[in-house]
Amino acid sequence: MSHPAGGAGGRRRSAPGGLRPGHLDLTDEVTLVACPGCGAPAEIEWQSSQPGTTGPVALAKLRCLNRHWFLMPADDLVTADIR
Repeated sequence: MSHPAGGAGGRRRSAPGGLRPGHLDLTDEVTLVACPGCGAPAEIEWQSSQPGTTGPVALAKLRCLNRHWFLMPADDLVTADIR
């Protein structure tokens, strides 16, 4: 049995947040920093806090335009100079 475009029973699947797959949520802010490997603009993909020996450590995962990625202390991030 074939189903119409949009999935079984004609219902469209929704991505988290109610968005349809393939659509961007432009309400989220993008934070750009400099890639520690090459200096290219990099986006912070997520941030978290983990316990450390002297207290919590803020961590950030970032990925740059050249596909480098890093998991590093957020205190070590350098703001990107984008013009």
